[in-house]
Order: sequence, then structure tokens, then C-alpha cells
Amino acid sequence: MFLNRIYLIFILLFSLLIGLNSCAPKVLKGLEKTTLKETVNLPAIIQYTAGRQANYRCKIEAFDQHISGLMIFKEMEESDRVVMMTDFGLKVIDISYADDGSYVINHIMKHLDYRFVKESFALNISMLLHKEIPREANEYENSEYKIYSLASDLFFQKNQQTIKVERYRGKNKLIARANILENNAIDIQQFNPKISMKLIPLN
Repeated sequence: MFLNRIYLIFILLFSLLIGLNSCAPKVLKGLEKTTLKETVNLPAIIQYTAGRQANYRCKIEAFDQHISGLMIFKEMEESDRVVMMTDFGLKVIDISYADDGSYVINHIMKHLDYRFVKESFALNISMLLHKEIPREANEYENSEYKIYSLASDLFFQKNQQTIKVERYRGKNKLIARANILENNAIDIQQFNPKISMKLIPLN
């Protein structure tokens, strides 16, 4: 009876250990982890001009709709502002992002005005902005890039540039990914619900 109880405890502890290990995204498994001793400021994927603004041609496919137009990113002292307009000048979405990661939806088209739509757009665009990785956060490294973990996001950095961002739910379910493509174009893919965004920089 005593041995059975010890065996049961061993099985429970082993299962817990396996469960905790499986919580990490696959991309981090086997990588050396270190704890940051100082804050790291990650540059935005967005390529800003000297005027702290960036203009992109944006194409979005979501919820059986296709929207295209101009997306403008503007860095300000204490926040970032992102506005998308259609080719006819109609405002699609207008979002303000605070430095602490919170955001406010200033405007969204009426037919897109649903909570999960607004949240998806806001979180996907947020992946493209600069981030401050605080002390005590985790850093991972392999031969190709460094990976920084912040909340539910992973930021991949190579040659001092953020080249990819992945957003997770529950630590190991990949929800969305943003990649830099050729000529500094950006591709964002959200997997559930399905949203595709492509940004092409304008000179």
C-alpha cells in the first residue's frame, strides 16, 4: 500500500514536469535560456522615416472581405498611432498604442465593429511596433537569432533588427505571425480566426 502511494506520487510529479515542459512553444525547446539583467529596447519591424512616420500600402483579407488602402504609422512621444484608409479616403481603423502595450480603438468601420475583430486587428498591428523587454524577462539564443519573450509574444532579432514576431495563446498555441519579406514588405498571418495582412512600404 505504501509503495503504491509512492508510485502514484511519482507518476503525478512526472506528469506535472512533462506538462510544464510542454507549455513552452516548440521553437524554444532545446535553446539556452538566460534572464535579462537590464531592459532591452527592440526596434519596430516598421521602417520609420526621420519624421517618425511610415506609410504602407496595405491589403487585408478577413471574414470573407478584401480591404486595401493606405496604412500610416506615426510615432509620438508617449504613444503610437496607426490609421488605415481605403483608396476612397474612408477611414477603416484608427488605433492609439500606449508604451505599456495597452491600446484604444479611436475608430473602426461599422461593419467591422465587433470585439474579436477589433482585438485581432489591434494585437496583430501591435506586433509591428517597438517593444521594451524588461529586466528579468527571458532571452533565448541559437546560431541564427535571439528570441525575447514578452507576455504572449516572441520577438526574433537578427543583426539588431526584429525580423519576426509570433503571438501565442496559452504559451504554446501559435495564433499569429509577422514576418519581414523582401524589400521590407511585411506579412501578417493570423490563423484563428483567419486574417491575412500584407504591408508594402511606400517611399
